[in-house]
Amino acid sequence: MKKIIVVSLSILCMCCIAIGLTGCSNNGHVHSFDKKQDTSWDLALPTRVTIPNGVTSIGDFEFYGRSGLTSVTIPNSVTSIGDNAFYGCSGLTSIRIPYRVTSIGDGAFQNCRGLTSITIPDSVTSIGYRAFYGCSGLTSVTIGNSVTSIGYSAFEGCSGLTSVTIPDSVTSIDYWVFVGCRGIESLVVTTGNKKYHSANNCIIETGTKKLIAGCKTSIIPSDGSVTSIGNGAFENCSGLTSVTIPDSVTSIGNGTFRGCSGLISVTIPDSVTSIGNWAFEDCSGLTSITYKGTIADWKNIDKGSDWNENVPTSVIHCTDGKLNSENGCKGSFEGLPGIICLAILAGAFVFIRRKREN
Repeated sequence: MKKIIVVSLSILCMCCIAIGLTGCSNNGHVHSFDKKQDTSWDLALPTRVTIPNGVTSIGDFEFYGRSGLTSVTIPNSVTSIGDNAFYGCSGLTSIRIPYRVTSIGDGAFQNCRGLTSITIPDSVTSIGYRAFYGCSGLTSVTIGNSVTSIGYSAFEGCSGLTSVTIPDSVTSIDYWVFVGCRGIESLVVTTGNKKYHSANNCIIETGTKKLIAGCKTSIIPSDGSVTSIGNGAFENCSGLTSVTIPDSVTSIGNGTFRGCSGLISVTIPDSVTSIGNWAFEDCSGLTSITYKGTIADWKNIDKGSDWNENVPTSVIHCTDGKLNSENGCKGSFEGLPGIICLAILAGAFVFIRRKREN
């Protein structure tokens, strides 16, 4: 009797899995067997899936983590692709987004490392947060002429991309969109865009004069069109070797040059009044900074937490002399000799130890 029950349950489980694998629809939505926290089910899933015609949306986490999936056919009836729908489907090498799709959800294709090209049709109006994050195999992306918003980190880590063109329909580009896209050599905004423009391979928000994205070939315009450099604008641009910040710039954002391991020289004007958190973190090759102001001016700059974390001891050349920027001796300690900084830290350690002993 027990054997019959076990066999019956096994057959029932297999039937449930089979029903889920067919990708059948219910009220116009795809429903498949899915455990977003357990990708071991991937071994039992087919490598090729055809979503039935009539389905209008692909749900959140629908094919989450199915690394063995190599082909998905999406019918023209689909109008939306949900959050994390194809997250981690690293076996996918290509996918066609139908012309009726209007939105691509957050993380929809995140870590689909096998994808080599994507065409976002003109029907799409929004690209979600981290939509193509970590798609390191992506070498070509075409953004449709109806896209109005590109979410935070949408293309972060797409190291194979070499060029990107932003259409004139785009009115919102969030932070860190192209962080870690080390291969990009060309950033262009189509003429006619009322919110953004491009110059010298930089994307600039025209009204605020904020540079929001750059690449290894960027030269920051010196015509007054840039007054601030946004968060993560050049983050992880390992091919960037030198930067000259023009006199019009007053602020450098959080993480602006973080991870630019190839950066060896930076020129900062005396117009800069603030340098954000982690602005030059992990710039391991940066040993010299040229500052176009006095030592006193440099010390008066508002510098964020760990602005030069993991940067070797660098010399800051000012107009009236030079000083060392010791890694680990930042903020109010900046510019003091290393031995004084160490003495302060040692004294604090002894004080804490005595307090504990008492």
